[in-house]
Amino acid sequence: MTLDEMIQLFSFEGIQKKSAIFDMTKLEWMNGQYLSAASADELYPLVSPQLEQLGLNGNKDAVLKAIAAVKARSRTTLDVARQVAVRLDAKYVAFDEKAKREIAKDRAGYKAALEASLAALKHAEWSPQALEQALRGLAEQQGVAAGKIFQPKEAALKRLQDAAAGSNPG
Repeated sequence: MTLDEMIQLFSFEGIQKKSAIFDMTKLEWMNGQYLSAASADELYPLVSPQLEQLGLNGNKDAVLKAIAAVKARSRTTLDVARQVAVRLDAKYVAFDEKAKREIAKDRAGYKAALEASLAALKHAEWSPQALEQALRGLAEQQGVAAGKIFQPKEAALKRLQDAAAGSNPG
């Protein structure tokens, strides 16, 4: 909020008699609301120094697109920067231990399933039902259980999610 907005919203009637509590979770939620409402152009100057610290001095247009895509799921500008980094450079994506074990079972199969999934999803309508149908159709076409298609995709998505959230288990 701007200072003027805070002044307008302030009133003594809203002040409670009990002691104040500093709630970091609520503060992060409020900050997330600000990030969601802000434009990518407004957030760029706040995020770009953090991206530079990560070694990403990339294309501003690509950064702005990535900011627009991730800002609603972010609580801090560092969250935004981490999620943007994952989208701009694969080295910021990390596998968790479960994903590593699954991949180790069949590296070639994992890679082939991801490549086939990517090809199938490029032509699918982007709704949850259509995406699931496309992947199930791929499994049927290849004569494998759906899990052989879904597991590598889930591991890759989990890796993206963890990297975007800032955990780096692997």
